[in-house]
Amino acid sequence: MHNSQNWGKNYEYYRRLPSMNAIYPHTRAVVMFEDDTKKNMEFLKIVNEIIDELQPYFNCKITYWVAELTLLMPFGFIPFHYDRKELCRLSNRIIIPLSEQSNIIYKFCSWKETTPENVANFSNMNFLSGDVNSAEMLAGNYYFFNHRVPHSTLSNSPTTRANLSIDLLPVDAYENYKYLVKYKKQPEHTGITAFEKTKILPPLV
Repeated sequence: MHNSQNWGKNYEYYRRLPSMNAIYPHTRAVVMFEDDTKKNMEFLKIVNEIIDELQPYFNCKITYWVAELTLLMPFGFIPFHYDRKELCRLSNRIIIPLSEQSNIIYKFCSWKETTPENVANFSNMNFLSGDVNSAEMLAGNYYFFNHRVPHSTLSNSPTTRANLSIDLLPVDAYENYKYLVKYKKQPEHTGITAFEKTKILPPLV
């Protein structure tokens, strides 16, 4: 595992894919999917420990489909967007801030009721309701983070922000999803449901 000091020396190594880097130029990430054949075992150990600690908060057996160790550059910015994959709709995101979070502002906004279901994940500002809410996080705590509503991050800090995020979902739902995609060739639902046109701020676990 790399601490923020080591990341700073090798920052460019952690660039995202070109298509994503064009949209997230201020971020770098180490990403581990549940079905990776070559896992970072130290990363996996940390993720499993966190899942074990969070399991009592859920009424079913949980797993993860993706975990990310992310950096946001000093004075960096992530524009408003929402995460539209089917697995994002099925999962709950947990964020654990790893670094000092002062002057890091997380913004959330609800959708207008007239927002089309297939709105692009980098949402046109015309679809945002305008009732933007801001939140701050404290290092070392767990937060539920609604990644299905428009959200944005702004750093007014001269230091790099480091977060660990884990997308959790029921084991049964994940196995069913993999079965449908593999054998039934069921296309992913990537739109916004009426239920998701709500605003949920990240409460402390």
